Amino acid sequence: MSLTLDVKPLTDRLTGYGIVAMAPEAMARLGVTAGDFVSFDHGEEQATAAAQPAMGVDETDFVAADRLLRDSLGVSLGDSVTVTALSVDAAHEVVVSLVDTPVEAVDVSNLRTRLSHRIVCPTATLTVPLDGHGGREVTVRFESVTPSRTVGTRGYTTIVVEGAPDANGSTRPKAGKRRTRSRQPTYDDVGGVDDALQAVREIVGLPLTAPAVFERFGIDAPAGVLLHGPPGTGKTLIARAVASEADVHFESIGAGEVFSKWFGESESNLREAFTRARRKAPAVVYIDEIDAIAADRGENDGPETRVVNELLTQMDGLDDREDVVVLASTNRLDDLDPAVRRPGRFDREVEVGQPDEAGRREILRIHTRDVPLAEGVDVAAYAAETHGYTGADLERLVQEAVLAAIRRVRGLTDEDGVTTRELVDTRVLRDATVHEEDLRAALERVDASGLRSYRVQAPDVSWDDVGGLDDAIRRLREVVEWPRDHPELFDAVRLDPATGILLHGPPGTGKTLLARALATETDASFLSVEGPELLTGDAGGTEAAIRDLFETARAHAPSVVYLDEVDALTAARDDLRTGMGQASIVGQLLAELDGVRENADVTVVAATNRPERIDTAILRAGRFDEVLEVGLPDLGARREVLDIHTADRPLDPAVDVEALARETDGYSAAALAALCRRASRIAVRRVLSGEGSSETVRLTRADFEEALRTVAEQRSGLDGGVGDGVRQPGVSGFA
Repeated sequence: MSLTLDVKPLTDRLTGYGIVAMAPEAMARLGVTAGDFVSFDHGEEQATAAAQPAMGVDETDFVAADRLLRDSLGVSLGDSVTVTALSVDAAHEVVVSLVDTPVEAVDVSNLRTRLSHRIVCPTATLTVPLDGHGGREVTVRFESVTPSRTVGTRGYTTIVVEGAPDANGSTRPKAGKRRTRSRQPTYDDVGGVDDALQAVREIVGLPLTAPAVFERFGIDAPAGVLLHGPPGTGKTLIARAVASEADVHFESIGAGEVFSKWFGESESNLREAFTRARRKAPAVVYIDEIDAIAADRGENDGPETRVVNELLTQMDGLDDREDVVVLASTNRLDDLDPAVRRPGRFDREVEVGQPDEAGRREILRIHTRDVPLAEGVDVAAYAAETHGYTGADLERLVQEAVLAAIRRVRGLTDEDGVTTRELVDTRVLRDATVHEEDLRAALERVDASGLRSYRVQAPDVSWDDVGGLDDAIRRLREVVEWPRDHPELFDAVRLDPATGILLHGPPGTGKTLLARALATETDASFLSVEGPELLTGDAGGTEAAIRDLFETARAHAPSVVYLDEVDALTAARDDLRTGMGQASIVGQLLAELDGVRENADVTVVAATNRPERIDTAILRAGRFDEVLEVGLPDLGARREVLDIHTADRPLDPAVDVEALARETDGYSAAALAALCRRASRIAVRRVLSGEGSSETVRLTRADFEEALRTVAEQRSGLDGGVGDGVRQPGVSGFA
């Protein structure tokens, strides 16, 4: 009996074992039980696998198959295949050889497990993913099969690997080597961008695999799809996966391959690429970074304009649109020439955005499915710690973890100069596994690539490290965390999330510390920049820098933008001292803040110690909904700050922190931290002068008294130098 079933994906942990999952009802109709073999037919292609029941599912007419079986059949997810029960004899012994892979680099026990449920015949080859082999697939050849016919391997079948010792210690000689083809990406290799992938499959995959659908309704298939989004999110991978799953020619075009110094050759290179695609149709023409080829022509009449004209001509000349589809990608959508984006050329624009936590979890599982992980390591748990990371960043994270594991096994440090051949030996290939410490080391090395210009340095401060600012912490959490953690409550009371919060107060009171803690505690991308950093000497440069900052925030949403010293950007426009360009800068910031109002996933936190200089339009409700003063700490707050900064220092029991808090009235949090550092230096000075040792050193009351006297002398000198009333007590920080 045969059944027609829809193809669904098989869980990653079962990939490469030669098994498929089916509903128990479907298995009963076929007359097979767990471990029995079934065959699959799709057109002229056939494949076999061992059936296993899929429990806890409501559907019945499906078969879950891994990418290897789908590749061999030439089917995509959602296609239908014919499934038939098979009756084959069990194999007593099979002898296999590794193709193009040293046997010493393979976990032979795992290989035997991977081959324990296969239908095999002499001289056949099989590709399987192997744990501990760096994520690559291993190809084996069946040198002999007993009995010598098509049979099925079972758990009790003897599997001999040439070049590896068997249970008796004997070794079979190795067979000749064969070179394997690199595997093309499939839909299984694309994670975290399900919506974009589904859209591209419908718009591009369907015309290539089933053009009759469009003929039936008398419409043209889409000419092209434009993928846009931040770098590293998977645009190129999607394009390659679509071409691979549709089994069509893939023609890639890059700016470096097109442009030439010779007149007319750039246009010729572009024509040749489209000609190759037509000749090898059906085909996908993929234009990477199309903004470099088809930038807005404006009034430019250089060679770039001729290339744009040639591209438009080639796209308009694709008469048989069911045979050639154009895919293009860019992370600078607004730089494209408007003529390129009109329907009939690129009929659909699909955003490939940043993956959310579930998407990052999926991407990490894809990149670690063949990585040997130590027991108890859950790589997917790192999805919560990698907000703002793209798929490329996560791939790099896994690579760094593997390199860290290799260095650890070899007992090497980052500074050791060794070649690749010296670094990797048979023992490393066989025994190295990725531990938690390797992933932690990799996380310190790999940052979110799109946020490198704006990330807070060393964002390792938590709310517990912020003393005396409980009210500020509460207000920040209300504005930033609550809308994301409890959106249903905001919807229930028809409350829009606040656009932003302005922190103001004297220097050193903890505004930046609050921002650093927020960067650690929130699960959003954190973009931090000081106002003066955005100021440039070029006309329009500051406005462009502000636009780029908020574009990055929107691309990496949910995100928090922290603007320190915001008064540098927002000086009142009616102040004649600010200059003519200030109105344009403030206007640009106002426009961006109003845009944030429409995007609840972006929150702005700003800080200043000169609130009177800020333009009044910035402060109106709807832009900064919360204005919070972060003043000098009172007695209780000073005690909390001192407790934090003395918690990990060796204090003499005679030191009274409560009394020290009373003696530091007018000190800012930064000044209190500096006081503790100064007392520590005084204690070090005592030890170096011969009093005590590093094991017995303690911060004494005398150390703090000397530190207080030194600070008082410095403050007195500063007050005398700049005039009374100009500098408030504790404002400078005295670091």
